[in-house]
Amino acid sequence: MKHAIIGASGHFEYALQAMADLEMDRFVGFASGSPDEDVSSAYQEYFETAGTRYYDDYLEMLDKETPDVVVINPHYYLNGPITIACLERGIHCFTEKPICFNIQELESIEHLVANGTAQIVSMMYYRYQPAFHAALTAVAGGMIGEPIEIVAQKSYKMGVKPEWTHTRANFGGIIPWVGTHAIDLIYAISRGQLVTVTAETSLEGNQGYGELEGSASCHYILKNGGTATANLDYLRPESAPTHGDDRLRVAGKKGVIEVKNERAILITENGEEELLLSEEVSIYADFIEQIVSGNRCRLAAEDIFGVARLVLQTQEAADSQKVISL
Repeated sequence: MKHAIIGASGHFEYALQAMADLEMDRFVGFASGSPDEDVSSAYQEYFETAGTRYYDDYLEMLDKETPDVVVINPHYYLNGPITIACLERGIHCFTEKPICFNIQELESIEHLVANGTAQIVSMMYYRYQPAFHAALTAVAGGMIGEPIEIVAQKSYKMGVKPEWTHTRANFGGIIPWVGTHAIDLIYAISRGQLVTVTAETSLEGNQGYGELEGSASCHYILKNGGTATANLDYLRPESAPTHGDDRLRVAGKKGVIEVKNERAILITENGEEELLLSEEVSIYADFIEQIVSGNRCRLAAEDIFGVARLVLQTQEAADSQKVISL
């Protein structure tokens, strides 16, 4: 199986970390997603000495190297168009989130996957992070009963943001970039049974980075009458001990599960216990296993598309300041 990479603006390291598991010695090709994406340092550090061929034009790479699977993480507005180009060629796609910026791209991707042989997974790694995986498994197993309230948090340090991220048209915004993980958790726990969404974003605290929002809050009504909230921000102080503070709280009719500091805690009438965590599984290796053996990975295509659609609807709610029916 031949692997290639397009872009270096996202989490391509997920694929690099899986090379030993997959007994890979190199990627056959590496290309930038666009002329203004500087990938030289990534190529020199990770690919040049391994003999990976560099291309300025990713379409030339696709046609010359004919890879079986491509890791797609360019400037985010290109995730959708590049994924479509790969799927049209029958190439499996490991695509950065969000997989697209509009419903037309999403429908094209869905159509190509449904009517072709190529498969897709989005880089929504939370389902692979041990504490969140333990929480999702416990909820699915009925350990807290029917979920009534879901609160997911993504709080990051702002850090230094490159120029291209200062424009909403290129970056996409805090909801599709930071929020996709939290929205994926809400989608998984609720099994997609959501009724409405409202959302707000703010430029306050964005440290002068143009149209990049400093925070957002997304609110959902569940079909069972419960609620869900995704709290997102770039307001975490630089002095904080970790780059991110990712949390989850799910309250059900029989108890509560809380994820914090990479631990998952179950609280019921029987008391409090820490859930046993499994070994971390590589999202990329799991995807390749699905391609090779047919064994379903943790991220089913219908979930990837469902989350992508929910992210677009959440962004619409924030932009329109209206209640969006789901």
